[in-house]
Amino acid sequence: MSSTTRSTGHTAARATAAILAALLLTSCGKPAASDHVTPNAAPPAASTVAWPGPPPSDSATARAQLVALTVAAARPMTGYSRDRFPHWASQGTGCDTRESVLKRDGQSVVTDAQCRATSGTWTSVYDNLKFNDASKVDIDHLVPLAAGWRAGADSWTDDQRKAFANVISGSTQPSGM
Repeated sequence: MSSTTRSTGHTAARATAAILAALLLTSCGKPAASDHVTPNAAPPAASTVAWPGPPPSDSATARAQLVALTVAAARPMTGYSRDRFPHWASQGTGCDTRESVLKRDGQSVVTDAQCRATSGTWTSVYDNLKFNDASKVDIDHLVPLAAGWRAGADSWTDDQRKAFANVISGSTQPSGM
């Protein structure tokens, strides 16, 4: 996604993302056995699944960054709706955000004339499960939309919420998590 002007709400949302990512990694549910191609026999090896974001900081840097965060009280969910976050936006390549992430994160992805994935394989970075049906794969928002709302997205413009919902640094995961 192209660069956009970021509000202080985006800064708070990014901080929330770091905390939520850690929680998600430790508390994800498992999809139904019929939804995936290979069983979850063991956690992924470090070299098996590439994390889609920047490399994690060392623990000392992470602790220093966490101490420096300003934590504000969560705002109410009054007026929240996923519909207030326009997605999936065009990425300027004939593909929308979801299609772009599916192409980026999949292996041997084939798309049709409308950029929809018709075949390929996707591996969940959370549990190393493999999927061969794009409809069984959800695309994570970098920060959950409701967390963004609580962090200030209720006061953003529609364009700011659209940019927030379409950041493509997220990752693929099994549907229903």
